[in-house]
Amino acid sequence: MKSGDRGTSCVVVGLRLGYTYSPFGDNWELLTADQALELKGGPELGITGPFIRLVVGWGGIGRNRR
Repeated sequence: MKSGDRGTSCVVVGLRLGYTYSPFGDNWELLTADQALELKGGPELGITGPFIRLVVGWGGIGRNRR
């Protein structure tokens, strides 16, 4: 590229692959000074398993700055 040329840009497409693991169970407790109380109806954590995510963006190469 000559000095002063504009950069190029385009649509960027990619994939993200991974595995989600949650070491926490779905039992919630309230700890007091002398006892632990089990809470009912709390959110269930522990969504685990493989995932695939499609990523779409805009990117490119900037102009040459010398």
